[in-house]
Amino acid sequence: IKVEDIKLYPSVTDNYVNIFIQQYSGSVQTEIYGLNGDFVGIQSGKKLSFKKFKSGIYFCVVIYGDKKKTLKVIKL
Repeated sequence: IKVEDIKLYPSVTDNYVNIFIQQYSGSVQTEIYGLNGDFVGIQSGKKLSFKKFKSGIYFCVVIYGDKKKTLKVIKL
């Protein structure tokens, strides 16, 4: 069983989402896209704010080191 090396929590939020990356302490950038694929914004660091976003489903492309991972977040 492969343990995910990256997690966004909580995955359902009305405000902030934290990024946990196992055994990684470098810089993190996240590109955020709407369900329709429209680019919404980019944020740096391991805490993302969804406060100003409309309710809906968003895709977060987390870029760290030489890796990219797309994760889903639901904004209430």
